[in-house]
Amino acid sequence: MSNRGTAYSGLGDRRLAEKDYDAAIKLDGRFLEAYVNRAMTRRERGELKKALQDCEAALRVDSTYARAYIERAQVHLRSDRIKDALRDCETAIYWNRRTPEAFSVRGGIRYERGDYAGALADFDQAVALGASPHTLSARAWLRASCPEATLRNADDPIADAKRACELRHWRQEHPLQTLAMGYAEKADFEAAVKHQRQALELIRDAERRQRARKRLALYERRKPFRDIPPNDPQPEAAPPQQFRFPNGRSSS
Repeated sequence: MSNRGTAYSGLGDRRLAEKDYDAAIKLDGRFLEAYVNRAMTRRERGELKKALQDCEAALRVDSTYARAYIERAQVHLRSDRIKDALRDCETAIYWNRRTPEAFSVRGGIRYERGDYAGALADFDQAVALGASPHTLSARAWLRASCPEATLRNADDPIADAKRACELRHWRQEHPLQTLAMGYAEKADFEAAVKHQRQALELIRDAERRQRARKRLALYERRKPFRDIPPNDPQPEAAPPQQFRFPNGRSSS
């Protein structure tokens, strides 16, 4: 049941996924993976209270289960409980230092707090443990657009973003946007425009399309993207190229 639920979730059918997780938990009330997978499905549907309850149910069965702490961190991020999320990431790392998701989520938190070197170290560790498309794209984002020039370079973000695009079969907009960002950092604006336009074709949300168009206009003016430090103006006062770093809370 749980495996089929995971397959449904991968296909985007969260309703059927949750139904299978319900059945798996009914058969075995100590099924940790089913609790955490159902929590993830509920978080993605915006049912944060239920997602939190699932994480806590898993931790009552096994207080050392790192995946439950990682998923609870994601729920906390959606509720802007940053300190709680950070604490859960660190607890997950304490119990299992070979869990790449904990380093990836903590890296996103550190980035948003302006700890760019700490974020890069976490992304490096996450990639070393398992190169997921999300983490590759996050590291590419940092290396291409970080406000601290010493952490930026032109080649690494292109390599990371290409690998993320390959893992997503070139059908997910965020790695494509990150690849465009890497080319812009390298001053290859033709490639930046090309990949940003590819990304735009995949974006359906109106607000995200608007942000992506602003970044496209930036590349068409032959300018690279630079992210905004956390102590700079809020998004409504920020320049057009502003874009929030993607972690568990938000994405492009």
